[in-house]
Amino acid sequence: MGSIGLDDSVTLAREARRGGAEGVFLPPPHFYLYQQPELTEFYLQFARQLAGGIPVYLANTPVFTSVLERHTICELLSSGQFAGLEDPLAGSGAFHGLPVAMLSNDDSRLAEARRAGSHGAVSVAACAVPELVVALDSALRQGDQTRAGRCDALLQQFVAWDTQFPFPVMAKAAAQLRGVKLGMQPVPLSAGRQRALDEFREWFTGWLPCLKNLG
Repeated sequence: MGSIGLDDSVTLAREARRGGAEGVFLPPPHFYLYQQPELTEFYLQFARQLAGGIPVYLANTPVFTSVLERHTICELLSSGQFAGLEDPLAGSGAFHGLPVAMLSNDDSRLAEARRAGSHGAVSVAACAVPELVVALDSALRQGDQTRAGRCDALLQQFVAWDTQFPFPVMAKAAAQLRGVKLGMQPVPLSAGRQRALDEFREWFTGWLPCLKNLG
Protein backbone atom coordinates (compact mmCIF):
# COMPACT_ATOMS: atom_id res chain seq x y z
CA MET A 1 0.00 0.00 0.00
CA GLY A 2 1.30 3.45 -0.76
CA SER A 3 0.76 6.64 -2.70
CA ILE A 4 2.37 9.94 -3.57
CA GLY A 5 1.42 11.62 -0.29
CA LEU A 6 0.15 11.43 3.25
CA ASP A 7 -3.58 12.02 2.70
CA ASP A 8 -3.96 9.29 0.08
CA SER A 9 -1.87 6.84 2.14
CA VAL A 10 -4.11 7.37 5.17
CA THR A 11 -7.24 6.99 3.03
CA LEU A 12 -5.99 3.71 1.56
CA ALA A 13 -5.12 2.38 5.01
CA ARG A 14 -8.54 3.27 6.38
CA GLU A 15 -10.18 1.51 3.45
CA ALA A 16 -8.01 -1.55 4.06
CA ARG A 17 -9.00 -1.48 7.74
CA ARG A 18 -12.69 -1.27 6.87
CA GLY A 19 -12.25 -4.10 4.39
CA GLY A 20 -10.87 -6.43 7.08
CA ALA A 21 -7.19 -6.40 6.17
CA GLU A 22 -4.94 -7.79 8.89
CA GLY A 23 -2.15 -5.30 8.27
CA VAL A 24 -0.73 -2.81 5.79
CA PHE A 25 2.76 -2.25 4.38
CA LEU A 26 3.58 1.43 4.05
CA PRO A 27 6.43 2.56 1.75
CA PRO A 28 7.68 6.14 1.62
CA PRO A 29 5.74 8.46 -0.70
CA HIS A 30 6.20 7.69 -4.39
CA PHE A 31 7.75 9.74 -7.19
CA TYR A 32 9.89 12.35 -5.40
CA LEU A 33 12.92 11.56 -3.25
CA TYR A 34 12.62 12.81 0.33
CA GLN A 35 15.13 13.39 3.12
CA GLN A 36 15.06 11.40 6.36
CA PRO A 37 13.47 14.11 8.59
CA GLU A 38 10.55 14.45 6.18
CA LEU A 39 10.14 10.68 5.96
CA THR A 40 10.11 10.45 9.75
CA GLU A 41 7.42 13.11 9.93
CA PHE A 42 5.43 11.40 7.17
CA TYR A 43 5.31 8.12 9.11
CA LEU A 44 4.59 9.68 12.49
CA GLN A 45 1.76 11.81 11.09
CA PHE A 46 0.39 8.78 9.28
CA ALA A 47 0.28 6.83 12.55
CA ARG A 48 -1.42 9.72 14.36
CA GLN A 49 -4.06 10.19 11.68
CA LEU A 50 -4.79 6.48 11.26
CA ALA A 51 -5.07 6.13 15.04
CA GLY A 52 -4.61 2.37 15.22
CA GLY A 53 -6.97 -0.45 14.50
CA ILE A 54 -4.62 -2.24 12.10
CA PRO A 55 -0.90 -3.15 12.25
CA VAL A 56 1.31 -0.96 10.06
CA TYR A 57 4.65 -2.23 8.74
CA LEU A 58 7.40 0.03 7.41
CA ALA A 59 8.15 -0.97 3.82
CA ASN A 60 11.71 -0.06 2.88
CA THR A 61 11.73 -0.37 -0.90
CA PRO A 62 14.72 1.71 -2.07
CA VAL A 63 14.48 0.37 -5.63
CA PHE A 64 11.17 2.21 -6.04
CA THR A 65 11.02 5.00 -3.45
CA SER A 66 13.16 7.01 -1.03
CA VAL A 67 15.40 4.83 1.11
CA LEU A 68 14.66 4.53 4.82
CA GLU A 69 18.01 4.77 6.55
CA ARG A 70 18.87 2.71 9.59
CA HIS A 71 18.58 5.53 12.13
CA THR A 72 15.16 6.51 10.73
CA ILE A 73 13.91 2.93 10.92
CA CYS A 74 15.14 2.53 14.49
CA GLU A 75 13.51 5.80 15.55
CA LEU A 76 10.19 4.86 13.99
CA LEU A 77 10.15 1.30 15.31
CA SER A 78 11.16 2.48 18.77
CA SER A 79 8.13 4.79 18.82
CA GLY A 80 5.85 1.77 19.30
CA GLN A 81 3.58 2.95 16.48
CA PHE A 82 4.62 0.31 13.95
CA ALA A 83 4.31 -3.47 13.94
CA GLY A 84 7.41 -4.31 11.96
CA LEU A 85 9.66 -3.83 8.98
CA GLU A 86 9.86 -5.09 5.40
CA ASP A 87 13.45 -4.53 4.32
CA PRO A 88 16.12 -6.05 2.04
CA LEU A 89 18.43 -6.47 5.05
CA ALA A 90 15.86 -7.74 7.54
CA GLY A 91 17.60 -10.10 9.91
CA SER A 92 21.02 -8.54 9.38
CA GLY A 93 21.30 -7.64 13.05
CA ALA A 94 20.78 -3.92 12.56
CA PHE A 95 17.39 -3.99 14.25
CA HIS A 96 17.81 -6.78 16.78
CA GLY A 97 16.32 -6.01 20.14
CA LEU A 98 13.29 -4.23 18.75
CA PRO A 99 10.07 -6.19 19.45
CA VAL A 100 8.81 -6.16 15.87
CA ALA A 101 8.43 -8.50 12.91
CA MET A 102 11.31 -8.33 10.44
CA LEU A 103 10.47 -9.44 6.90
CA SER A 104 12.92 -9.72 4.02
CA ASN A 105 11.80 -8.35 0.64
CA ASP A 106 14.81 -9.42 -1.45
CA ASP A 107 14.44 -12.86 -3.04
CA SER A 108 18.14 -13.02 -3.88
CA ARG A 109 18.91 -12.82 -0.13
CA LEU A 110 15.89 -14.64 1.27
CA ALA A 111 17.83 -17.60 2.66
CA GLU A 112 20.55 -15.34 4.05
CA ALA A 113 18.00 -13.12 5.77
CA ARG A 114 16.08 -16.04 7.27
CA ARG A 115 19.28 -17.57 8.62
CA ALA A 116 20.18 -14.19 10.11
CA GLY A 117 16.90 -13.95 12.00
CA SER A 118 14.22 -12.46 9.79
CA HIS A 119 10.75 -13.69 10.73
CA GLY A 120 9.52 -14.21 7.17
CA ALA A 121 9.63 -12.82 3.66
CA VAL A 122 7.65 -10.75 1.20
CA SER A 123 8.54 -12.46 -2.07
CA VAL A 124 8.00 -11.40 -5.67
CA ALA A 125 9.16 -14.83 -6.84
CA ALA A 126 6.33 -16.40 -4.85
CA CYS A 127 3.88 -14.78 -7.28
CA ALA A 128 5.16 -17.17 -9.94
CA VAL A 129 6.82 -20.09 -8.10
CA PRO A 130 5.17 -20.17 -4.65
CA GLU A 131 5.99 -23.83 -4.06
CA LEU A 132 9.71 -23.08 -4.34
CA VAL A 133 9.65 -20.21 -1.84
CA VAL A 134 7.50 -22.23 0.59
CA ALA A 135 9.82 -25.25 0.28
CA LEU A 136 12.88 -23.08 0.93
CA ASP A 137 11.33 -21.45 3.96
CA SER A 138 10.18 -24.82 5.31
CA ALA A 139 13.65 -26.33 4.92
CA LEU A 140 15.25 -23.36 6.69
CA ARG A 141 12.80 -23.57 9.60
CA GLN A 142 13.42 -27.31 9.93
CA GLY A 143 17.18 -26.89 9.77
CA ASP A 144 17.45 -29.07 6.66
CA GLN A 145 20.45 -27.33 5.11
CA THR A 146 20.78 -29.79 2.22
CA ARG A 147 17.22 -29.21 1.02
CA ALA A 148 17.49 -25.49 1.74
CA GLY A 149 20.63 -25.28 -0.38
CA ARG A 150 18.94 -27.11 -3.23
CA CYS A 151 15.88 -24.84 -3.08
CA ASP A 152 17.95 -21.68 -2.79
CA ALA A 153 20.02 -22.69 -5.82
CA LEU A 154 16.82 -23.02 -7.84
CA LEU A 155 15.53 -19.69 -6.54
CA GLN A 156 18.79 -17.97 -7.52
CA GLN A 157 18.47 -19.41 -11.03
CA PHE A 158 15.03 -17.86 -11.29
CA VAL A 159 15.86 -14.43 -9.85
CA ALA A 160 19.05 -14.15 -11.94
CA TRP A 161 16.82 -13.35 -14.92
CA ASP A 162 15.13 -10.47 -13.13
CA THR A 163 17.91 -7.93 -13.69
CA GLN A 164 17.25 -8.06 -17.43
CA PHE A 165 13.72 -6.65 -17.22
CA PRO A 166 11.80 -3.76 -15.68
CA PHE A 167 9.66 -4.73 -12.69
CA PRO A 168 7.34 -6.72 -12.77
CA VAL A 169 7.82 -8.06 -16.30
CA MET A 170 9.52 -11.35 -15.47
CA ALA A 171 7.25 -12.40 -12.60
CA LYS A 172 4.21 -11.54 -14.70
CA ALA A 173 5.46 -13.54 -17.69
CA ALA A 174 6.23 -16.55 -15.49
CA ALA A 175 2.80 -16.44 -13.83
CA GLN A 176 1.13 -16.28 -17.25
CA LEU A 177 3.06 -19.35 -18.37
CA ARG A 178 1.59 -21.16 -15.37
CA GLY A 179 -1.95 -20.34 -16.47
CA VAL A 180 -2.59 -17.24 -14.36
CA LYS A 181 -4.64 -14.78 -16.41
CA LEU A 182 -3.10 -11.34 -16.22
CA GLY A 183 -3.36 -8.12 -18.18
CA MET A 184 -0.87 -6.56 -20.55
CA GLN A 185 2.62 -5.53 -19.49
CA PRO A 186 2.57 -1.98 -18.07
CA VAL A 187 5.14 -0.66 -20.58
CA PRO A 188 6.24 -1.89 -24.03
CA LEU A 189 9.63 -3.58 -24.18
CA SER A 190 12.45 -2.72 -26.52
CA ALA A 191 13.24 -5.26 -29.24
CA GLY A 192 16.26 -6.48 -27.27
CA ARG A 193 14.28 -6.87 -24.04
CA GLN A 194 11.55 -8.70 -25.92
CA ARG A 195 14.07 -11.18 -27.30
CA ALA A 196 15.41 -11.70 -23.79
CA LEU A 197 11.86 -12.24 -22.51
CA ASP A 198 11.26 -14.85 -25.20
CA GLU A 199 14.47 -16.58 -24.08
CA PHE A 200 13.27 -16.44 -20.48
CA ARG A 201 9.92 -17.99 -21.41
CA GLU A 202 11.69 -20.84 -23.18
CA TRP A 203 14.06 -21.33 -20.24
CA PHE A 204 11.26 -21.17 -17.66
CA THR A 205 9.16 -23.75 -19.47
CA GLY A 206 12.09 -26.20 -19.46
CA TRP A 207 13.13 -25.33 -15.88
CA LEU A 208 9.69 -25.57 -14.27
CA PRO A 209 9.67 -29.41 -13.96
CA CYS A 210 12.59 -29.04 -11.50
CA LEU A 211 10.05 -27.84 -8.91
CA LYS A 212 8.25 -31.20 -8.82
CA ASN A 213 10.78 -32.77 -6.45
CA LEU A 214 11.37 -30.18 -3.76
CA GLY A 215 10.79 -32.50 -0.83
